[in-house]
Amino acid sequence: MNNRDAILRDLQRTAPPLSPLPEYPEALTYENPEAQFAETFTSVGGTFFRVANVAALDAELRKLELYTQARKIVSLVPGAGISTVDVSVMKQPHELLGVELAILAGEFGVAENGAVWVPGSSLGPQRAIFVIS
Repeated sequence: MNNRDAILRDLQRTAPPLSPLPEYPEALTYENPEAQFAETFTSVGGTFFRVANVAALDAELRKLELYTQARKIVSLVPGAGISTVDVSVMKQPHELLGVELAILAGEFGVAENGAVWVPGSSLGPQRAIFVIS
């Protein structure tokens, strides 16, 4: 028996017993999931508004003080806001330093905690924008 096999045998011999998986409660449901999401999203610092199209989104963005005061903006949603930073030429995430506002497309929101799922794979090397802005 070689060292590798001896180590694996010892690990198997001393491994804790298997535990059953925990029981999970039923999924949460809300009478009005959009209203619940809006309330939760707002409570964690977001600004919620429903728009019919990208042009309406752009109009709502231009009303936000956060948008009008920001000097460094990244918009990865065509037609929504104006990017003052060209992320297409960036090679390092450090180049995003100082970005104050990021406009990203989300796939869905979670009513329970106000989270928005944004697939990182759609952002490429700019995925650091989540933590920078």
